[in-house]
Amino acid sequence: MARWLGWVGRARRAGVVSTMLALAALLGSACGDDAIVADDAAADVLTADTAPDVAADTLVTPDTSDTADTTVVDTADTSVVDTRDTADTADTRDTTPPGDDAADATQPGHCTSPFVYLRDGQLWRGDAPFVPVSVNYIFDIRHTPEDDYYIAPHSSFCDTPSGCCDTRETCLAAARAQLAQIAAMGVNSLRVVGLAVVPEDGTVVLDCAHQWPDWLDYCPKSAHLVMDPPDPRGLALIDDALALVAEAGLNAVFLAGHHALDADGVKDRYAAYLTTLAGHLADDPTVFAYDLMNEPVYELEQRDIDKLSAHAIGRAWYDAVRAGSRRAMVTWGLAELGAVEHWDPGVLPMDFVSWHIYGSGRWTADVRDYLSMFLAWPRTQPLPWLVGETGLSVEDGGPSEYEQSLFAQHALDTTWACGGMGLQWWLYRDTYWGPTGRGFGLVRRSDGAERPAAEVFRDFTPTWPRPACPAPAYSGSAPDGTFLTTGRLVREDGSPVAGGFVSGHKCFTGGYDWTLSRADGTFELRSTGAIAELSVTAPGLSREGAAVLCGAVQPGDITLKALPLDMRTSAPSSCPAP
Repeated sequence: MARWLGWVGRARRAGVVSTMLALAALLGSACGDDAIVADDAAADVLTADTAPDVAADTLVTPDTSDTADTTVVDTADTSVVDTRDTADTADTRDTTPPGDDAADATQPGHCTSPFVYLRDGQLWRGDAPFVPVSVNYIFDIRHTPEDDYYIAPHSSFCDTPSGCCDTRETCLAAARAQLAQIAAMGVNSLRVVGLAVVPEDGTVVLDCAHQWPDWLDYCPKSAHLVMDPPDPRGLALIDDALALVAEAGLNAVFLAGHHALDADGVKDRYAAYLTTLAGHLADDPTVFAYDLMNEPVYELEQRDIDKLSAHAIGRAWYDAVRAGSRRAMVTWGLAELGAVEHWDPGVLPMDFVSWHIYGSGRWTADVRDYLSMFLAWPRTQPLPWLVGETGLSVEDGGPSEYEQSLFAQHALDTTWACGGMGLQWWLYRDTYWGPTGRGFGLVRRSDGAERPAAEVFRDFTPTWPRPACPAPAYSGSAPDGTFLTTGRLVREDGSPVAGGFVSGHKCFTGGYDWTLSRADGTFELRSTGAIAELSVTAPGLSREGAAVLCGAVQPGDITLKALPLDMRTSAPSSCPAP
């Protein structure tokens, strides 16, 4: 999950560092990668000062329905069936998009493969587009004093701290019931969380649940399952979880890794594990993509890595998956726009991007506009994309269930209108985590009842042609900022860079404001304070700096350089062999 509380207020960081930067700039600091002070800018620029909250009842979700010549997606078939060895026809949210090959592609019998594939920027399964309408679901691995392991629903999904179950049989039954509830909500896929390997003592391991109650503490470090080379018990646990997913008629994106897997001595072991995992599941159509890392800007050891080093890691991990499977796709779960400064989707070989996008923890006009702005941006970039995490937590004294449903409706509608392939909500059910952030679920933990936002998912119907993507009034963190910095981003051949990321470090007060370049490469950075220097970049291009000297100069044209990258990918683009 994105550090959704952490980003609130980081841009307001004040103090001596900013003043020193401004003075250094005035003394003639160099402009370039080496002159940019690493202050975890990729995280800091995610926020900025916002206008006061607007009453929720003034927020009107844009009407994204298309009344003219509209093809409506087939509604969900929520029956629980085993789809692991047969073509799955349950709730694909399918329809026929425009395109020269649409007629041929939808002829009966054209594709009988159960494997999801990627064609023309859209996921397909069989003869129809597959639109992931998803939730994040967490499995636990439980370990007993008798050294037995089994799969369970995440203990925090249960209505008491003692969990939903206490034996292998009751835990499988509890997970089966929860997944059936998910399918009945019109959800057709999951992002499977909780079975990702983590680094430990120079290798990668599957750890086990040890939250509550006391009996779950039978998971000492010695019980963690080493996965390079893989412990067969670990692979069997993953098999058990995915069998439940398939039984519910669902597909999955599988989060494969967590935490500092880029560390020396670990990253190669993770690559070996990816090959083993992908090969082990190569003939199982349940998992259509591996999410190689959750929010690297927060979790990896090298959070402010240079782009070429990030590319080398991404290249090795992509190739590791492809060595195990020709059919599974690769994605990364990237947190917010600031990711382009370091763990840039333009330098990480992948088949599609999974963006994690939240708000300030409230539902206001500012949050709505921020979501709209963010979701419009990927249209300027070459990679297909979906939303891998988003959500709003219902809190005492905070957002209501009604406001959460408005957030969900806006996120689904705008993602679809702006070209996203689908959306994965965080989370299926409330948790015990907290004190805040416990109420993200579409289902209440206390009684297992659906929230109004669940009905939004059940009723969501993608249509072709897609509705118009709402154009943001301003793309940036401080739309009401009164300090202006202008310039233009260009490539080495002089062509404009659209959708480039422009971050300005503020003089004296500290913090950052940011904006995006327009189609012609020009930008207007509005900020709440004078800017000392800029850090600018764009997916697949270099990161450059420019001194602004607290508004004394304007940067003019800033040239972003092409990087020597090997971005070859080989996702299946036609019906995969069964």
